[in-house]
Amino acid sequence: MTILFEMTIRDNHEQVLVFEDDAIPHLNFTLLFRQLPSLCLEADKMLLGATIWHSKHTNWLGGVCFGADHVTYGTFALLIKRICYRPILKWLQFGKPKPYDHVYRHLQQQKLTVRVAFPPFLVIADVTQPSLINNNRTSIQHDIEKRSEIHLWHLKDYPMVRIPIHTTKIDESKVRPSKKRVNRRM
Repeated sequence: MTILFEMTIRDNHEQVLVFEDDAIPHLNFTLLFRQLPSLCLEADKMLLGATIWHSKHTNWLGGVCFGADHVTYGTFALLIKRICYRPILKWLQFGKPKPYDHVYRHLQQQKLTVRVAFPPFLVIADVTQPSLINNNRTSIQHDIEKRSEIHLWHLKDYPMVRIPIHTTKIDESKVRPSKKRVNRRM
């Protein structure tokens, strides 16, 4: 992430849209994104999806494009404005090592706005993938059905096609070297 923010500062991008590899966009993502209310678009950092870990849905801040709170997590899809780049980079370089979504509190302490585009979430996470940050996830954390209940994800609105992955062990002694010619002229 440090490299991303160094690049955005260097290239002076007005804003960046970041999607992680576990992001599953809403079936109507383009339309919903274009129709985001001004309250969302005014945010310094906007989460296009989130995992909200309140014990009851009645505890949600809710409303259109609500402000992220202490139980709002998820980095799978973000719209980040230029004003956030340096505070995020500083947090990454000098802060205590924490998962990236802990930066939201840091930004809010810097008087920057962090909002969640909702309803509906424009993106949800494929929680069936293993986490690179938390190896100790419980079974509920990998259960997309349970998570959809907790986070108010309406799964019918997100294309959840599984791509089968087949791996085959290759006997390297039977692999022939390529005979392709390489053009070495410059």
